[in-house]
Amino acid sequence: MAYCWVILRYLWRRNLSWVGVIALVNVGQALFLNLSALDPWVLYERSQPDYASFLYWMLCFLGYLTCLLVVWGPMPPKVVLNIRLRTRSRSSYALGRALLGVIVTLFYAACWVVTAVVAGGLHSQQTSLRGWILAGVFVVLCLDIHALIWLLLQVVTRAQWATMVFLALVYTGLRSSGPCVPMRYMFMSVAAKHWLTVTIGEAVAICLLMALILWQDGRRDVLL
Repeated sequence: MAYCWVILRYLWRRNLSWVGVIALVNVGQALFLNLSALDPWVLYERSQPDYASFLYWMLCFLGYLTCLLVVWGPMPPKVVLNIRLRTRSRSSYALGRALLGVIVTLFYAACWVVTAVVAGGLHSQQTSLRGWILAGVFVVLCLDIHALIWLLLQVVTRAQWATMVFLALVYTGLRSSGPCVPMRYMFMSVAAKHWLTVTIGEAVAICLLMALILWQDGRRDVLL
């Protein structure tokens, strides 16, 4: 576990450009909410797909995908060699990358929800702090599931395929409300009614994805 934290610190110092991506995305969100004069809570509560919701959440997930490409993107050979010299534990490297992704996800989701509350405060009908916190939790879980699916596919195949599947999942989630679509359980109209079941189910899915990533990474002959 000590090796994992060494790798986490190492990756963190070399991937801080995602902070700029988050800032740009949230500026875009603030402009979108103010120019459209939409109630942001309606976008979080969405029961049926609509054009405004599609644009809003596509901005969110495209910004998040950009952060993933920065944080988990290909690393220079010298950096990989340096990590090899630091530790021989392959699972620590994969776990360090996953933990860095979790930290970025928490920060990204927090900034996204806070910006929605502040920028759309004049138009929002939701004044309960508990409601926004619950919405933030579901956003974090949904982003984490999509991120781990991307990382698993990157480990198994290539980053290009992982990106295509990620975008396909997002598009399907915004255009459909089927029970097998992960994004369905991010919206309050569905998640709030069974919040405990949804939270436990998505947490179990995250744990399974993490286990698959570590297992698949352990079978590879070279570091990611």
